[in-house]
Order: sequence, then C-alpha cells, then structure tokens
Amino acid sequence: MSYVRRRFGYFRQIGFSKSLRIAGKDIYCKLIGYPGSIMFEPASKCNLNCSMCWGVKAMKYRKNNLLDFQQFKKIVDEVAFFCSRIFFNFCGEPLINKDIFSMIEYAGKKDIITLLSTNSIFLTKENVHKLLEALPNYLTVSLDATTKNTYESMRTGGNFDTALERVQSLVEEREKKKSINPIIDLQMILTKKNENEIEEFIMLGKKLNVDLVSIKSLYIAHQADQDYIKKLTEEYFTPHYISRYKKKEDGTLVLKKSGICPHIKSPVIASDGDVYICCFDFFGKYKQSNALTENFCEIWNRHDYKQFRKDIMSKRKLDICEYCSYLNMPRKTVHFK
Repeated sequence: MSYVRRRFGYFRQIGFSKSLRIAGKDIYCKLIGYPGSIMFEPASKCNLNCSMCWGVKAMKYRKNNLLDFQQFKKIVDEVAFFCSRIFFNFCGEPLINKDIFSMIEYAGKKDIITLLSTNSIFLTKENVHKLLEALPNYLTVSLDATTKNTYESMRTGGNFDTALERVQSLVEEREKKKSINPIIDLQMILTKKNENEIEEFIMLGKKLNVDLVSIKSLYIAHQADQDYIKKLTEEYFTPHYISRYKKKEDGTLVLKKSGICPHIKSPVIASDGDVYICCFDFFGKYKQSNALTENFCEIWNRHDYKQFRKDIMSKRKLDICEYCSYLNMPRKTVHFK
C-alpha cells in the first residue's frame, strides 16, 4: 500500500507518463542489480559546525570541494538510463554550491526524482526563487528544535530565527506559485536535548504549513574520535523508542537490530568524484574509484566491487556497519497534506 501511495504521489507531482518512465527504471534496476538511487555531494563543506554531525568530523580529513555542473552532467548522462532518484546530501550543505539549481533541473529532465537536504540558512529570497524554478521533488529541512536555546546548542553557528523565517518564506513562495513541489519535510534528529519538544515540533510544522514532519534517530559516528563518541553518548543519546541504539551495562551503545544492509545499492558520489559504498562511509575508507575519471557503470559492474557488495556489505562485515541503521528502523512521521 505504501508503494501505491508513493507512486500516486509521483503522478501528482510529475505527471502520469513521466512517473511511468521512473517506475520502469525501478523495475529495471531490480532486474539487473543497478542502484536505483545515488547520493551526490554537491559540497563537502558546511556553514554550520553542529556538534552531533558526523559530516563535520569527516570534513577535517577531506578537501573542501564543490562538484561543478559539467562534472555532475557527465556522471548523470552515464546513469540516467537506470537511476530514478538522486539525493543531494552527504557531508556538506548542498546550497553552498551555486550549481545545485542547474543540477536539480538537469536531473529532472532526465526523468530522475530529486531529493535535497538543507539546514535552511541559505534559503535566501534569491535562492528560494532559483529553487522553485529548478523544482526538486522533495526537500528535507533539518531544524531539530522549537526553541532558540535548543536549536543553537545543537546547531553551532546557526540562528534559530533566521532558519525559521527562511522555511516560512519558502512555503509562502511555493504557495504563491501554486506548486506542490518541493514536498517539504521538517526534520528533527531526536536527542536528549530535544526529546521534550517532539509534540511542539509537530505543531510547529503544522503552523509553518509544511507537508510533513519527521522525527528520526540520532546517528553516532563510531569511526570518529573518542571525545566525539563520549560526548554524544553522554549528552545526546536517549533511550527513546525512536533511537536505533540501546545501552549495554558497560555504558556502550549497540544497535537494537542488525540484519541485511539497507544501503547495499545506495552509493555516494563525493564532491571530488570519488565513489563511496554508502552514506556511512564518510571518511572514504572503502572508496571504489572515481566517477570523473571512469564511467560509473564500469565501476559498479567491476567484479571486485560486485563481490564486495555480496560478501562484505550484505553480511555487514565492515566496521561502519556496526552502528549504522537497519531496515524498518523506528521513526515518527506526521503528514499534513
């Protein structure tokens, strides 16, 4: 039923014929084993320095890069025959990259659903106009709090009033254009700091007139330094039902469940073109190749990469698998439209 509702939503958003073409890609990917979705990193830097963010920690070990439009176009032209979704995300803030609007528009022309995640600070009037011209299908806005104190204690360098104002501006401009795109998801990463604001957050989403609100589990990057892990375990982890972790008697955290890897066919193309196995390999430890110097399909079909997915990823044998996510991980989603 959820698949039918999702597909019906695509009919409304992008039209019947285009939705059928995208559905055809989904079937094709299942038959031949290609990744239906790919995550692109438009920028490997961020304007905030959130203490809970694993991306901030990874940026210390990576060069600050911006993927330019021609580089993006080269890769998309190679994957458009099977790729049905592109997520613009990973370690940085996508709207830092001025080419992001051209990327969204180009992917849409290739019958690819586009999903964008932002902290909203760069949703200026000019960027809102460009965004509504490019028309991503889905926009996640990471707000995380309903009060200035909570927000700014979590999102270092951010301004709660500015973030709120820019979300409101986006919704108002979208309504002026009488567009249903992008679907706007107001997101909270659940922590000890904000767990008492869940109901207020839902009401805030309704007041802002977004399409839905998502309450999601905190991820603690155990590949990062011990100070970071200790801080998040002690100051951010909460044993709420939405959390992916449970605490052992010795104080360490483990996943509530494990099972088959949910990200085995969800590669990342970093801002420098490097191909990472999934969005939890944020240090590039298991980098496969580079999509700017090679054809992505050749990389994906390489024998050693296929075996890696089959023998290592599917059985969750990597260190990055120990704390990531699992299928059907609990979350709270409230739809308003």
